[in-house]
Amino acid sequence: MNGLRFHRKGRTSRRRSKRTSTANLDNLSCDPSVIVLVQWMCSQGWKATSKLRLANSLVTGRGLQAVKGIKTGDILISIPEKLLITPNTACNRLRVDNLNVPLSEHSLLCVFILLEVHYGNYSPWFPYFQTLPKTFTVPSYCSDSEIGLLPPFMRNRVIDQKRALESAFTNVCEFIKIQISNEKMCSSLPIPTLSQYKFAWFVVNTRAVYMSSGTNKSGCKILKPGSSSNLALAPFLDMFNHSFDAGVEAGYNHSSRSYEIRSLTRYSPKSQVFINYGPHDNMKLWIEYGFYLTNNPHDVVTFEYNDIIATAKRSPQTSVITSQKLEFLRTHGLLGNLTCSIEGLSWNLSALICIISLKDSDKSSYYRVFRGDWLPFDTTFERQLALEIVTCKKLELRQAQKNMQSLQNCSSSFKIANGILEEYVRILDRTEAKYKDLCQEVN
Repeated sequence: MNGLRFHRKGRTSRRRSKRTSTANLDNLSCDPSVIVLVQWMCSQGWKATSKLRLANSLVTGRGLQAVKGIKTGDILISIPEKLLITPNTACNRLRVDNLNVPLSEHSLLCVFILLEVHYGNYSPWFPYFQTLPKTFTVPSYCSDSEIGLLPPFMRNRVIDQKRALESAFTNVCEFIKIQISNEKMCSSLPIPTLSQYKFAWFVVNTRAVYMSSGTNKSGCKILKPGSSSNLALAPFLDMFNHSFDAGVEAGYNHSSRSYEIRSLTRYSPKSQVFINYGPHDNMKLWIEYGFYLTNNPHDVVTFEYNDIIATAKRSPQTSVITSQKLEFLRTHGLLGNLTCSIEGLSWNLSALICIISLKDSDKSSYYRVFRGDWLPFDTTFERQLALEIVTCKKLELRQAQKNMQSLQNCSSSFKIANGILEEYVRILDRTEAKYKDLCQEVN
């Protein structure tokens, strides 16, 4: 079985804890759309799992519940190749040639979704599309005024994603126009709106699984030259929710010609069964999937270099930060990964603080720090500077929260951002207390 990274998904604006009690799960197996989905999948060769059923939780939204106990090593689900929606599926369905506007695999799957949604109940995949969410809680669904109130390091990530989405939208519209003009697509097919494309984009972004290279080879001429063909939509499988401590093995099984997930975690009957999308921090989970986790061990607070320098310059003990010192930091990769986790400051941020505190004439010490041949925060000044940087960041986030909470009638996604900031403040509180203790030890 091939390895996998999950490329998936968020359906709820509520924060998620790492486990959900059985008392909070409502059986959805009798929902008409679920019944139709299961019947359709069985007609296509799927053997419905007896281990799982669809359920709803007030905390996580829709998810999958264990009908009976699940042991380590049990196969949770197996989706036949015929039911996987891959770039090959889209190419075969579209039956078009494209020489002028090649698409990424993500955009190609978006075109497929737009086309099948347009066909409505005439689409062979109609039962699946009926179970998709109607909207998402990712930040691209925030209003411009909401995005404007986010702290810069969050706002920049959101804007980057929106620009990528809009660029892909322009490309897809041009692709569809060319196919219609060449009579390769039905002239009645409307050019999608940005809203329609955004829906398709996030169906793929939040629900597709990633199959390792070589599993899903494609000779599709629509794809950009050299583009990978690893994404796949998998009906029913995409109902799994994420937990950072869930263990799974997943990938395409060449023997059974199906996509399988095997659990490495035990579950008691009636408990929610989780998979693991990867070691993502809350910003990644929000941007890509539309939720966050409380007490996420992978969570980090991001610092901006300019803010760190501004804080350092306020201290009379900081030497002049010359262009030579800045160039050393840049060429040695010390201006990125400036973060703080529940374990403390990242190595890069610690090294940056140390080098900033050094005199400009002490260039040999720069390399000593870079090699790791130094004891972090060994001087009083370094500890005080670290404390001030953490405290300033916490005050910045508290002010951002205050500004955000003044906005009325905000979106569900914007409320998630406020929850993420609360998690960041919790991390900074712990780190701030650590450096206060260190400073007091010296005194």
